[in-house]
Amino acid sequence: MAELEAGPVGRSLVVIVNDRTAHGDQDTSGPLVTELLAEAGFVVDGVVVVENDLSEIQNAVNTAVIGGVDLVVTVGGTGVTPRDVAPEATQPLLDRELLGIAEAIRSSGLAAGVTEAGLSRGVSRAFRVARWWSTSPVRVPRCVMAWPR
Repeated sequence: MAELEAGPVGRSLVVIVNDRTAHGDQDTSGPLVTELLAEAGFVVDGVVVVENDLSEIQNAVNTAVIGGVDLVVTVGGTGVTPRDVAPEATQPLLDRELLGIAEAIRSSGLAAGVTEAGLSRGVSRAFRVARWWSTSPVRVPRCVMAWPR
């Protein structure tokens, strides 16, 4: 039997959902998520920054899926304010809910003492896969570590 060559896990795209970043503030989460995804074996197609807006988020995710991306990670927009709409924007686009992944990420944050992790409304679903993560540079690595390989 021939050996398989090691290769990338798949293609990914990072979508930063943040009004301030969309208007020019520095993005601190995108580079970190990109680095961690690359370390996990993904080829990262790039980082897209959008406002906390249903249409903008949906357009970014749809464009990624049409382009053949295997993993879309949305970062931000999962809080409890009226502007936090990432889950609502992406849920209609996805096929299957993956409850265990969302719970693993929240549990990882809570176990690390990040009490706000329990307030995340992030969910995981498969179309390919979309994942909503916190924008906190402290929390992002925990999200990646909790993600199944």
